[in-house]
Amino acid sequence: MTPAPASTGFAARAAAGFGGALLALSLVAAPVGACSGDCASRGAVGVTDLVLAVSIALGESALDRCVAADADGDGRVSVGELVAAVGHALDGCPTVIDQRWEGPVGPCDKPSIIYQIRAHQPIGQEFTPTHPLLAGAEVYLRASAPPYEGSVSMLVHEDTIDGAVLGSATRFATFPPSAAGWQRFLFPTPLPLEPGRRYVIELTAEDAVLMWLTDQGAPPCDPDGYRGGQGILLGQPFDNDAYFRTLAVE
Repeated sequence: MTPAPASTGFAARAAAGFGGALLALSLVAAPVGACSGDCASRGAVGVTDLVLAVSIALGESALDRCVAADADGDGRVSVGELVAAVGHALDGCPTVIDQRWEGPVGPCDKPSIIYQIRAHQPIGQEFTPTHPLLAGAEVYLRASAPPYEGSVSMLVHEDTIDGAVLGSATRFATFPPSAAGWQRFLFPTPLPLEPGRRYVIELTAEDAVLMWLTDQGAPPCDPDGYRGGQGILLGQPFDNDAYFRTLAVE
């Protein structure tokens, strides 16, 4: 017998607490809204949050202990909202692209430049967020030679590339021969940011084959490229901006 997925089993147990496991059949649609189940508004749902949400659903705890469990704001925690919370615990809270630079387009397009990460460290990209929680970021990388793979680490600094490190993530990137693509980094827990303040994404790598794509705007369309900061090469600002996307918690 194939075991039920963890989220389904959790939902069924929660439904049974309401007096009917058949309620679990109505869990296909998740509530729309913020990150349901994120009781502490930290951009993540943990086991403690789930236990509290179930307790509220069963009438054992007050709703004001975790307002985020009531995603639709109807004053109660439904089975569907419990399932949504479990999904957020397993897969992370929903994200939206906040800041990005993907190069100029149209008449402003020009050849991009790729820089070997290891040879140009410290290498990074400044950004200025508009959202207060950073779940992760994506960068556009290329592997220039066999084995077309390697370990890359991302660090987020306050203010400058030698500022305090707020968080980090590491992934093993693989590519088809000479291909490039977006690589996603997710932090263990979302990083609290101050909207409007400057931050820096830094990449480090030991494998010489890994490279970061950069570009700059070309007059008359967008001479400044990304307007929320500058690229960083060998620890110093330079004209190009590195391709990146920041992933904010909705």
